[in-house]
Amino acid sequence: MSEHVCEVRWDRRGAPFLGHRYARAHTWHFDGGVVVPASASPHAVPPPGSDPSAVDPEEALVAALSSCHMLSFLWLAAGRKLVVDAYEDAAVGRMGEVAPGRQAVTHVRLRPRVRFAPPVPPAEVVAALHHEAHEVCFIANSVRTLVEVEPEPAQGTGPGATAVAAARPAVAVALETAVSTAYPALVARTEADVATTWRAGGWTRKEILAHLLDSATANHDRFVRAAGADGLAFAPYDADAWVSAQAPTRAPWAELVTLWGGLNRRLVRVLDGVPAAAWAHRCRVGDGEPLTLEALALDYVAHLRHHLAQVLDGRPERA
Repeated sequence: MSEHVCEVRWDRRGAPFLGHRYARAHTWHFDGGVVVPASASPHAVPPPGSDPSAVDPEEALVAALSSCHMLSFLWLAAGRKLVVDAYEDAAVGRMGEVAPGRQAVTHVRLRPRVRFAPPVPPAEVVAALHHEAHEVCFIANSVRTLVEVEPEPAQGTGPGATAVAAARPAVAVALETAVSTAYPALVARTEADVATTWRAGGWTRKEILAHLLDSATANHDRFVRAAGADGLAFAPYDADAWVSAQAPTRAPWAELVTLWGGLNRRLVRVLDGVPAAAWAHRCRVGDGEPLTLEALALDYVAHLRHHLAQVLDGRPERA
């Protein structure tokens, strides 16, 4: 496996050190000879203790995620014989508290803007490329940060080039919003927090998240199959038995949260790819009344929000 080296250099230069009065400016030295001026973020250390013109570690993480995603996207596009003329990304990272006194970059939003040589691929092809690029990105696979990719409509270059865009399903947007909003708050929960029950005799908060994992895996199967066929019947599942079988108390909370985030981001992509006509496909879960795929997906989002309220607030959103 490859190794990647950066040398970091800092010098006090005679400045006072005690009392945290030292300068945070330093340099990063890379093997190709590039030297990057670096500093603590001015949001963490106000100037003159920091240098706002230098790169801070938080910005570098956002840049690394954006750069890795772009390189993955370009590689995948070339493999599909799609010619990319230009790529820009206005990436944004957000800090959040993950435990008392501990902060992290909890959420990074990538907003890539890609310009293709004609013919411009359809929006669903571009979306699939971005999804695959995220899945194979080395840096995205190395962090717990929630990374969301919100590409702008693909643009074309040259005569006859056109932009192809598609409106996203409202339920996909609703699920993505629910996940991106809840994820930093879930990360911030401690093992002691999630060992408590949301009401007397109920599941612990960790068990509730395990139930949401079961819901995500079961509904992934339902969404994929219902998008391709009408009139399907799905078996229900025994919620208590499935949660017990997972033994969530033996799993680290961070592991469960990471898995929950990944499964639901995948569900967002599935819902984004549902053909327009398939939303009217009808299905049945257990002995329930027939419902459309759209109703099934909307119920999934409502169920997710209901249980997230129990985990985060102790108050369900619906009875």
